[in-house]
Amino acid sequence: SAAALLAATPDPPPAAAVALAGRRLLALGAVRSAASPPAEGCDEEGLLPEAASREQGYSSGRGSTGLTALGALLASLPVEPDVGRMLLLGCLLGEEPLAASLAAVLATPRALALAALVPRDAASSSSSSVA
Repeated sequence: SAAALLAATPDPPPAAAVALAGRRLLALGAVRSAASPPAEGCDEEGLLPEAASREQGYSSGRGSTGLTALGALLASLPVEPDVGRMLLLGCLLGEEPLAASLAAVLATPRALALAALVPRDAASSSSSSVA
């Protein structure tokens, strides 16, 4: 399992963090549990036929948890899974510009977002006092 693999790393993450990440991925529909049947049109791993041949490395074996077709798509995006799902849904709904704008806001580091809240006068006066 992913938890066992991560536990064997030199600097393993806390077990609670791994469990939370697994629950988040399950809630997003990126992975399926052993108890959940695959979606209609998918193989026993929950992958669409074309995704199954392309994403063999993501599957963890028959009857176990596995990456879904959505999970395979999310894994290919360079954003957090929830932001990726929002982007994909935005594209499906024809709202690409709005989804991309929201993704940019969500992906912005908090320090940068907080810096944008500082009034320009306060920022310029503090930089002029340094010089």
